[in-house]
Amino acid sequence: MACLFAARIFRAGYPVLLWDTWSDGITAIRDHGVRLEEDGRFTSYPIEVLESNRTDQDFSEGLIFTKSYQTSDSVNSAKGLFSDKGTLLTLQNGLTARDIISNILGPERVLGGITTCAAQSPGPGVVKFQGGNMIRLGGHPDVELYATIFQNAGFDALVETDLQKLTWEKAILNAAINPIGAATGLTNGALRENPNLFEEMLEMILEGCKVGNALGLNINPQEMSARLVQVLEETASNRCSMLQDIENGRPTEIEDINGAILEYAKKLQISVPKMTTITAIIRARKSRGK
Repeated sequence: MACLFAARIFRAGYPVLLWDTWSDGITAIRDHGVRLEEDGRFTSYPIEVLESNRTDQDFSEGLIFTKSYQTSDSVNSAKGLFSDKGTLLTLQNGLTARDIISNILGPERVLGGITTCAAQSPGPGVVKFQGGNMIRLGGHPDVELYATIFQNAGFDALVETDLQKLTWEKAILNAAINPIGAATGLTNGALRENPNLFEEMLEMILEGCKVGNALGLNINPQEMSARLVQVLEETASNRCSMLQDIENGRPTEIEDINGAILEYAKKLQISVPKMTTITAIIRARKSRGK
């Protein structure tokens, strides 16, 4: 996702710098640029990449695309890149990242939002766009600047007022799609076409809405079910990030997505049997190192 956004924003004429710790990715981007595949065509973008927080520049805007469980380490390592009032926007999955960043930088320097963009990395420095183009951003004094950058980069970016509701809606969608995709190995399009799996996802959507609405978020289950269809169809060729993590032997974001929702359900004494079962399955796969 970082490479996708970097390539599109660079293409729109904005200065971009990537910060990472993956040595293979750093080497590949320095040698060949970020190679973006869209509609079957590859384009290379010569984007500068750093492997430390030492630079002569102080940045006023930044995006973070690490896994949710990497948020604290990443922000603490990279915060030296920012000016004293520099802001950081998170479009990460789950319910935990924004609070973690706020505790490090201060809430006034953090923006939040969601996106349906999907991408896969066939190799270091290479990204394949897999569909989805929507970005929704929560209110902040600097949010219009970010929205303008995204719009000029070709994204469908809008500003909305209720960030907590936005974040929960995205988390509920991820909680339904990602663990089912990870457990079955199917693309999003294949999940949509399988009536039994699709019904399971719909039931998890309803469970997530029940928890969110108990918190006073006023999430519409019918609208969320329609958005599930939309996301699965727009990103039909995508293999969800949780499946990619399992296939590559990486930790998953199950705790920051499903686990966080289950914690709220427990506190509110709400039964969520479908989400409880699939979360246990993914946790078991992780515990076996698979």
